[in-house]
Amino acid sequence: MDEHAQKTTPIDVSDFEREQLRFFLGNGDTVRILSEVNPSLAWLPILAGMDLLRNDAALPIWVERNFSSLDAVRQVVSNIRFFRAESAISRSETQRATRHT
Repeated sequence: MDEHAQKTTPIDVSDFEREQLRFFLGNGDTVRILSEVNPSLAWLPILAGMDLLRNDAALPIWVERNFSSLDAVRQVVSNIRFFRAESAISRSETQRATRHT
């Protein structure tokens, strides 16, 4: 996938598709799925509202994969309230944590 391609945002989907997302992420390895699928960071408040970001290890990996996008940086800044101090760990610590879960 072209990393500069337009990503689907919450505005672009129906309520049904949001519920499918809740099911898909709620029944799997959220860290791995977010890292692989790499949705727009515009989803951050939606996923937090669905209580799908309980694992702080998901956020640094997902954010890092999107930092080449100016819009992603804006999304992080506007949603900084979802980041706890515990989520600000190094990439190597995050990778070790996800391998052992």
